[in-house]
Amino acid sequence: MAVYNHVLFHIDNEVYAVDVADAGSIEKNVSYHDMPGMPSFMKGVFELRNELIPVISIREIFNRKEKSGSEYELVLSDINGQTIAYLVDHVDSIVPMEVFETDKIPLLHHNSQEYIKRIGNYKDSIVVVLDLSKMLNNEQFAEITSIISEKKKKDQEALIAAKIAEQKRKEEEDKRKQMEEQD
Repeated sequence: MAVYNHVLFHIDNEVYAVDVADAGSIEKNVSYHDMPGMPSFMKGVFELRNELIPVISIREIFNRKEKSGSEYELVLSDINGQTIAYLVDHVDSIVPMEVFETDKIPLLHHNSQEYIKRIGNYKDSIVVVLDLSKMLNNEQFAEITSIISEKKKKDQEALIAAKIAEQKRKEEEDKRKQMEEQD
């Protein structure tokens, strides 16, 4: 048994945790936007510090009904160079917590999802410690990175088109001024 610092968060009335080192930041009530062709577990994207970040629903991954209402928080984590925001109901706190490795619990070790990293004990309650890097399988991760890449490409194309249009507008304005000066 070891003690590590964890970020505790809620989904419904259950408490989960992630290692502090795996949680890059916590964001509250960030506006995110739907995109066409998103998989069901992806709720949208938002921009933070010039980076396009996908929002992933842990509820959807756990096959839970989506929560109504607008109160939520995002736990951000860097997964293979892509920042991903995991949608949770509420982040509780950062706490030191005793944890047990799942391989020490035979029934859990053989039947668990890959994303269960450890089992913790906090205030006499069992807490499942999640491995955010394993919340999505390889196919899901590839789908998200493809969607983000396509969105970045479209945004870049729109920016280039806007710059070209602005340049044309300036050239036409300059021509018009030259013609007025010649008259």
